[in-house]
Formats: sequence, C-alpha cells, structure tokens
Amino acid sequence: MEIEFAEAVNGCQKTFQFNKAVKCLTCNGTKARPGSQPQKCTTCQGKGTVQYKQGSYAFDMACNSCNGQGTFIKDVCTTCRGQGTVKQLVTETVSIPRGIDSGITLKIPEKGNASDIEGMRNGDLLIKVEVKKNPEFKRDGSDVYSSASISITDVRYIANLGSPGDGDLSKQHLRTKEEDKGDGGYPGWRPYLPSG
Repeated sequence: MEIEFAEAVNGCQKTFQFNKAVKCLTCNGTKARPGSQPQKCTTCQGKGTVQYKQGSYAFDMACNSCNGQGTFIKDVCTTCRGQGTVKQLVTETVSIPRGIDSGITLKIPEKGNASDIEGMRNGDLLIKVEVKKNPEFKRDGSDVYSSASISITDVRYIANLGSPGDGDLSKQHLRTKEEDKGDGGYPGWRPYLPSG
C-alpha cells in the first residue's frame, strides 16, 4: 500500500479493496453439495491417519486418500467446486500509525483468506507500506528535515515561520550553523515527527 508523506507523519485511516478467499455460502465451507454429506474415508476409517510399521517401530501419518480429513466428498458443491471457499472482492479499513516508514508490514489478525479446512480460523492480512517521496522534506529515522531561505530580518520572527508542506509539521527549532554542516546560508529549521 502506498501512502502520502503527510499521512505517514500524522497517521490515517485507509480503505481499500482486494480479492480474498471467503467461506462458500452455498455449502457453508463443507465442500459438499447441499443435501449431501461427506463420506467416511475407507482407507483410514475416518481417523485421518494411517499407521505404518518399519521393523519394530510404528508411526502414524496423514492419510493420503483424504489428506488427513477422515472424510471425502462424493458430491462436491458446484459453487466452490469442492474447495470450500470462493474468491470475493472485499473492502477493509486499516489504521496507519503515526511515524510509519517505508517497508513496514502491518498485520491484521484473521482478516486474510478463509481456510479450506472446516473450523480453522482465517489467515492474517499482511500489508506492506510504502511512503511516497516528498520534495519538501527529507527523512532521517524519526527526524524530518527541510530547508528554508530567510533574510537576517526574518530570524527575529522565526517562531512565526510555518513549514512549507502538508501535515502537522509546525513544531520546529532553529538549527545552528554547526547543525547545517557548512551547507551555506542562514540556519534553517527542523520539524520533528510526532512521537507516541
């Protein structure tokens, strides 16, 4: 997800759409045609596992015939074609925290794809955030820098000098020439990302 620089600074709510797997309403996730029932697997006798012996050792493994389900679908649901889930366009709203940076991944529990195994919870929705570049500001960790050209007369009014971009970046302080690292001109100002 790509967001504006000011949205990253202040935090925001973003609403978006995407395709995800949801439980099939026709079969309610059972994968079977309505009116029919899953049949007990004859290989594992409904246990979902089969026992294998190797010498004096015995161990259980998932049944290959039913994929460990213990049942198989004879009459599959025609809506989901026996998958138990269907693709659907959904709308979600996510809260973007203040101060987020590019490359951060947000996790929304149980808002991802529905499981094709009946009774299992939905997966998590993972959103990777990318912050657009802003020509007025340069970010360095939690600090945001910007340059402003002012006259010597303006120095006395530095408290009234506003930031030249969008967003709540009005908190600022007068930088010294040492902080400017010899880049010329008069000391500028440096707004901060809000914390917390």
